[in-house]
Amino acid sequence: MIPHVLAAAALDDLDDIHAYIAEHNIAAADRVQNAAFDTFELLSRNPKIGRVRKYRGKASDLRSFGIRSFPNYMIFYRVGTEHLEIVRVLHGAQNLDSILGAD
Repeated sequence: MIPHVLAAAALDDLDDIHAYIAEHNIAAADRVQNAAFDTFELLSRNPKIGRVRKYRGKASDLRSFGIRSFPNYMIFYRVGTEHLEIVRVLHGAQNLDSILGAD
């Protein structure tokens, strides 16, 4: 197991997701957020289970994995030698190519 760290953008994403869902259902927002943190732990134990993504520049070495029980929300992360970096947490309906810089 390697520790995980959240980039500032990922923390902002989680806040935005929680606020958006909480407008209609606070309990559901909490469930999504808890599932995200549970999935971060899963990725820390199994860092290579995510799908390798094809992006350029700073995002060239990203993997993605859906939040458990909420697969429309994707975790984009990078596996390093000392830690797993959670780079972004995005909804699949967002323009991922534009946000992450796809080839």
